[in-house]
Amino acid sequence: MGAHAERRPLRVLHAFATFVPAGPQLRTLDLIAGLGEDFEHEIIACDDELSARHSTPEGCRYTCLPCPKGGGPLGSVRAWRALLNESKPDLLLTYNWGSFDAVLAARSLGVGHHVHHEEGFNADEAQSQLRRRVWARRLGLGRIARLVVPSRLLEGVAKEEWKVDPAKVQLVLNGVCTERFGSNETERARIRTELGLTAEELLLGSVGHLRPIKRYDRLLRSVARLRAGEGGERVHLCLVGAGPEQERLEALAVELGLGDRVHWAGHQTDLAGWYSAMDLFTLTSDSEQLPVSLLEAMACGLTMAGTDVGDVRATLPESTRDQLVPLAHDDVEGELARLYAELLGDADRRAAQGKLNRERVQRDYSREQMLTTYRDLYLEAAKR
Repeated sequence: MGAHAERRPLRVLHAFATFVPAGPQLRTLDLIAGLGEDFEHEIIACDDELSARHSTPEGCRYTCLPCPKGGGPLGSVRAWRALLNESKPDLLLTYNWGSFDAVLAARSLGVGHHVHHEEGFNADEAQSQLRRRVWARRLGLGRIARLVVPSRLLEGVAKEEWKVDPAKVQLVLNGVCTERFGSNETERARIRTELGLTAEELLLGSVGHLRPIKRYDRLLRSVARLRAGEGGERVHLCLVGAGPEQERLEALAVELGLGDRVHWAGHQTDLAGWYSAMDLFTLTSDSEQLPVSLLEAMACGLTMAGTDVGDVRATLPESTRDQLVPLAHDDVEGELARLYAELLGDADRRAAQGKLNRERVQRDYSREQMLTTYRDLYLEAAKR
């Protein structure tokens, strides 16, 4: 075989449960752009939802294919078997439980060039895993080349509960481009003007797909309690993202008397300016692993308060970890409201913590580190 530059591109097939603009999908688009011409990519969404295409960055090239269909779970696995037999990709990449028909098809065919990614749990497994899925993962992940997880929490679950060979489990930390994500005063002023905010008003914000696991209802109730306290009248909330929960959340905001104080930004392709417009970032989820949105906010010099889930605590500088609320707290919403009020009332503290956050991302969570790790992992899995 000739030099690497003379070889044909590596054909990669990605199987997602859904291809909406959420963390794993956006990270994959960033990886496709960064991996370059040594790879050719095809993407399948098992629900044929491909709206993340609208977030495709410059230099990112791929083809979308329809999902193979079959009647019932067994029919779907057979359809995936037929597709894999015909397509014969150099590398199969599957993502989360929703792609497990493809995982089982690959397992039944003895496909070795297979990397599975587990990103976390939906609302139905936020508190405890479904046993049938645990057993399915034990079966389906037996012959994969690698299982990639973004958090130490999931790394432990994979080894201890799913019984995946520890040598095949690889922790790959998410990373962000700190040149793209940084404080931008021009964008801050523009967006805050668009939102109708005065210089004295404060903006609490969150970025993510509006789905139940994110618990934006908890955030809305916390903000309602915050606004009932001293100085709370200056606080606005901005939610950047779209999803199936939006209609319900909008109704709840009106019910809580927050109608004109919540700004629904919808899906945005250029997030850096929206982070810059915020004074404080928050995550109020029931389950996370290592959220990309947290890293982006930290890179933009924001500090945060939120729920103590997944690897959020391990990601933050030690001096800010007391701003996380355990889900077992007897009043999570009240404690969040207290933390929001405390931080929004202290600009110097926010600035100092934001500086520490950006430095931590630059040191430990860079895009370059992530790209190098994934490139080496995928080439090894494909035995190229």
